[in-house]
Amino acid sequence: MYKIFLKSFFLIILILTIFIPSVSFANNIIPCGIEKFTTQTTINNVVYEAGQTKPCTWNDLISLINNVLNFILFKLAIPIGAIMFCYAGFLLITSGGDTEARGTAKKIALGVVKGLVFAAAAWLIVHLILDTLGYDGSWIGF
Repeated sequence: MYKIFLKSFFLIILILTIFIPSVSFANNIIPCGIEKFTTQTTINNVVYEAGQTKPCTWNDLISLINNVLNFILFKLAIPIGAIMFCYAGFLLITSGGDTEARGTAKKIALGVVKGLVFAAAAWLIVHLILDTLGYDGSWIGF
């Protein structure tokens, strides 16, 4: 019972360590409707009065999709993949010649590679669609 509690405790600490900083950086995901102008401002020949928020447009929706995808891939998937690689390496090193433990470590490492390749393919497909729809923002995440 103590081992289950200890594993659960460390899993919760790991999840909080990964997700809390990521959520705190999530405030730049929504590109419109947040900014209030303090003075009279002109954007694309449209005059906005003081206290007015920037309205959402089609380009902002496409930018939101781009920002969410980049957030999930670069701020969540890659760090989680790196942690899982470390875990698989730890299992492999501590297997002590046990073929079952080695097999488990190899399965985890292969699963991480497959997941990251799948995530990169999804990123490429979505950005191809965004480019086709005419999203003119900077979308290369490298």
